[in-house]
Amino acid sequence: MAAPLVLLAGLVAIQLALLAPPAGAVELTLDTVSATTGSGDVRLRVTSRATFNFDPGAGTLVSSGTWLAEYLLPNQVTRFGHQVEDLSATAGGQLAMKSYQCIEGTFATTFLAANLCGNYRFGPNGIDEGGAVDDIVLGPPRSLAGWSIGAFEWDGTELRLELLPGEAASASDQFQESGLTLRLKARPAR
Repeated sequence: MAAPLVLLAGLVAIQLALLAPPAGAVELTLDTVSATTGSGDVRLRVTSRATFNFDPGAGTLVSSGTWLAEYLLPNQVTRFGHQVEDLSATAGGQLAMKSYQCIEGTFATTFLAANLCGNYRFGPNGIDEGGAVDDIVLGPPRSLAGWSIGAFEWDGTELRLELLPGEAASASDQFQESGLTLRLKARPAR
């Protein structure tokens, strides 16, 4: 009976070692996310439950968990938000995430009769039909699929990660973004 327990304990130890950040990794905190839009740079409201580990030697950033960056208007109404789970990026230009979801705010649906995440306007009946029936589809739904890394800069205390839209971005988008910039800061030593 002791042999299976020893084997199980060994497997658990191996799994924990694989999940642990590399020895040279720096723990980072997502400090800010800003977007470049047609009207300039906009700082987004960030809510994060993600942990970020950066290995400066390997040039790799790995996160675990979800973060949300929202366009907040002065009246506390939101346009939309980018919700990302398990982001990873490398200095070599690789970008991946477990999932992405555009979170529709109340601004466009209330004031513009449109859906910014779905990239459509409500049709003549004024009802949001999910981009079907009478709705006027302007292009593909908002996504970070096809985006690439424009900058990956580490200064020893802060990582600046710039994401740029690929061909998936369309001139017909209701609200265009030409980039997102994430600034991640090293956590103080405990």
